[in-house]
Amino acid sequence: MPEETPIPEPAVKPTPSPELVAAIDRFQKKFAERSFSQRHTDLGKMINCPKCGLRHRPADPLANASTAHGPQSLATHQNPSRAAVTKGKRLLPHHSARLLQLVERTRKIFHEDIEPYFHEEGQRLVQRARRRALIQLTREFLAGVHARSHRQDVSRRINRGLLIGGFRWRDVRKTKAGGVK
Repeated sequence: MPEETPIPEPAVKPTPSPELVAAIDRFQKKFAERSFSQRHTDLGKMINCPKCGLRHRPADPLANASTAHGPQSLATHQNPSRAAVTKGKRLLPHHSARLLQLVERTRKIFHEDIEPYFHEEGQRLVQRARRRALIQLTREFLAGVHARSHRQDVSRRINRGLLIGGFRWRDVRKTKAGGVK
């Protein structure tokens, strides 16, 4: 078996010329200014994958569609919608207008009606304010529902000819028989 002969090191190490050092510095500065895709041209450009619905680089840069998912065709794999991909409730939910109104009314009642008279702190006082706010908002909502229903009833009576136009409901309450004055 032949023995390997070591390669002798040169006695004098070559020193780069000043032009070469300046050229290397210029190249490193320009290279650092390039974007990731310009610095790594071998990776290829990002694509919006029609198979998985995500962005990634194609496994085969010569293919039109991504082959990163294997040899299956585009027709066999369906693109899942974003809603199907995410599971469960929103992390930061959008609150309804009525819930925001309840929170606002709870704070108002707590700071104006409860806090000045009770010097103790606790969740019980906040719950009391919330309960009062809920009762107030429910009464306001039901009053609006009853008023709307009442206007609809009066309108139907006017349209049927049972009441005259320009009618006020309180006029009916003042009469004894409940009819038109």
